Amino acid sequence: MPDKIEGKTASEWSNIGHDHAESGDFQKAIGCFKKAVEINPDSKTWYYLGAAHDKLGEFQEAIECYEQAVTLDPQNMNAWILMSSAYDALRDYHRVIECCEKIADIDPNNINAWYNRGVAYGNLGYLEEAIDCYEKALEIEPNNIAALNNMGSIYIHPLENYEKAIEYFEKVVEIDPLYVMAWFNMGLAYFKLNNPQKTKEYFEKGVKLDPSDTKAWDILEKAYSMLDDTENVLRCNKKIVEIDPLNVETWYNMGITYEDLGDLLKAIECYEKTVEIDPQYKKAWYNMGIDYYKLEDYQNAVKSFESAVKIDPHYSNAWNNMGATYNKLEDYQKAIECFEKALEINPHHPQARSNMASAYRSLGQTTEEIECYEEIIKEKPQNINVWYYMGIAHKKLADYQKTIDCFEKVVEIDHQDVEVWYELAVAYDKLKDNQKAKKCVEKALELDPNYPEALGLLKKLNEQGN
Repeated sequence: MPDKIEGKTASEWSNIGHDHAESGDFQKAIGCFKKAVEINPDSKTWYYLGAAHDKLGEFQEAIECYEQAVTLDPQNMNAWILMSSAYDALRDYHRVIECCEKIADIDPNNINAWYNRGVAYGNLGYLEEAIDCYEKALEIEPNNIAALNNMGSIYIHPLENYEKAIEYFEKVVEIDPLYVMAWFNMGLAYFKLNNPQKTKEYFEKGVKLDPSDTKAWDILEKAYSMLDDTENVLRCNKKIVEIDPLNVETWYNMGITYEDLGDLLKAIECYEKTVEIDPQYKKAWYNMGIDYYKLEDYQNAVKSFESAVKIDPHYSNAWNNMGATYNKLEDYQKAIECFEKALEINPHHPQARSNMASAYRSLGQTTEEIECYEEIIKEKPQNINVWYYMGIAHKKLADYQKTIDCFEKVVEIDHQDVEVWYELAVAYDKLKDNQKAKKCVEKALELDPNYPEALGLLKKLNEQGN
């Protein structure tokens, strides 16, 4: 080995390397340390070379240097410590554990050896071993907040012992009230216990210390939602999109929140922002359509529903609501086409067939209207409204016996419907069944003695009887 390289000794190259490292030029530091170990490959210089590689994120190269350092000096504590950190960066947790064991052999009371080993065991899913290591660390340093916090985290997940977890987090904030993760973790434990009041309390403390944590604001929003505190739900949503303006889920959720507050225009603004970020977000298009419909802006409602079904042609609810919107625009043929599409996708759609009946009614296509009702009745024989409208449709066709059949189904289900008793009387009168007509009209007047049409019909029936 040479005594000098380029006229400088190993010590001189090492000193120059340290100067470069202190100024942040780790690449030049590496060059100098390499020359130093070429002259004198001692443990410390290999350690320095490894540390410089470490700073550049060159963990594998750093480990090779640390290995040289501990081969030359197995008691080089610093090399073992940084080697464990490099293996941790590479997620080679078994190697982290091996390094920590070497550190503990050198110094059994080195808290980092026990703490870092606990972290590695935890990452490997060896929970009992992780807890043992953290407990050892806490024997050495009872107020080590990182170990206390990690113990609590293990008890949250995967052990799901939330009360035990809270005990550890309470110790952490007692020692250091500014340790934000403990406030968040304690809030999370209470969230898992379905205690929104406590969840809110601890997450509010946490976000005061760190208002930039979107996950914390998200859980806080959920807690306020459980408490039906819509104003604070909105506050959390606004904070999340302030931190992360492209958070598409929160823009969507904020739209729902504004709907809950009755501010449909603000809700639409949020849905517009949602689809600006993600044009394929079909639920935002759909909700936008619903809100435009409620605002009676039917043209924009149709456009929104069209965007939803363009993304998902099998979106039966969007087809149905687009049809309902065309009904409002009095474009009944297009409405029927939409309802047919909804029913093609979902033959059991709860509204599409009745909405289609309404469109046929508006077009005066009574036979088709009745066909819709008959399909509904097959599935829902107790649907009073359908029996009623089907009775009215048969009345339009002057099919009074079928009218009677429908209305009798209504009063069979609801004996107190005065209007239907009157309609039954009218139908029986059309069939010249004076006796049954009188019974029905009398039932109507029993329910409403001042029903003018029923009074008039009874007078007519009495005159006919005379």
